[in-house]
Amino acid sequence: HTWGPESKMSHDHLQRLDRLLAKFLSDVDKKIGLDNTLVVLTADHGFANVPEFSQSIKRDANRLDANKMSAALNQHLVEKFGIEKLIRKWSAPYYFFDYSKAEAKGISRTELENTAARFLLNYQGIASTFTRTQFENGQVPNDRISRLMQRAWHKQLSGDVMVVVKPYWYFGSTNSGTSHGTPYTYDTNVPLMIMGKPWIKAGAYSQYAEVMDIAPTLSHLLRIRLPSGSE
Repeated sequence: HTWGPESKMSHDHLQRLDRLLAKFLSDVDKKIGLDNTLVVLTADHGFANVPEFSQSIKRDANRLDANKMSAALNQHLVEKFGIEKLIRKWSAPYYFFDYSKAEAKGISRTELENTAARFLLNYQGIASTFTRTQFENGQVPNDRISRLMQRAWHKQLSGDVMVVVKPYWYFGSTNSGTSHGTPYTYDTNVPLMIMGKPWIKAGAYSQYAEVMDIAPTLSHLLRIRLPSGSE
C-alpha cells in the first residue's frame, strides 16, 4: 500500500514473497505432502500505479483530498437546504448522512441523496455516484461497473452515497501507493491459482473466473454444500 508496482521496493517485495511461498510450500510438502494438499493463491485487490507515475506517462491521474471534497459538499448542502452538518461521516468511498436532521425539515432521504450525488458527480476526479435508494431498489444501470459497486454495498454497513473515482485517481493527499475499492481492471484483476494434483489438471485456463468462484469451487471439491448465497 505504500509503493506502486513501478517501484524498486515492490520489485524487492515480490522476490521476498516468492521465497516465503517457496519455503511455506516446502514445509507443507515435508509434513503433509503437496499431493495431499489443495493450494489456492489469490489477492484481495490489484496493484495500481501511483498517480505521479501515471502522470509521468501522460495519463489523466491525480490525488483527491477527501477533506476538501467533504467541505465543498457540506457547503453545497447548507446552501441548498439551510441545514448544517448533514454529513455524518466520510469513509471512502461512502458518505453517511444524518437523515433525522433532513427529515425534521421535511427533506426526504431520496432528495438529500440525489442532491449530494449530483454535486459529487461534477466534482473533479469523480467518475460516478450511487445512492442508497438506487441500491435498495435495484435501480443501478445494467453495466459491469454498476454491478461491481452493487456487490460492494452492504445495506446495514455501507454508506448512503457511494463515489467512484476516475481511473488512476486516488483518495488521499499524501504520497501513498495502492488503495482498493475501485471497479477498474487494475484493482479487480488478481491472481487466481489453484494447485493440487489429485483434483486439478495443470495448465493455464483462459475462461472467465472471479474470486467469488473460489468458495463454490472448493465446496465442490470437498463434496459439501455450497455457502448460502454464493455465486
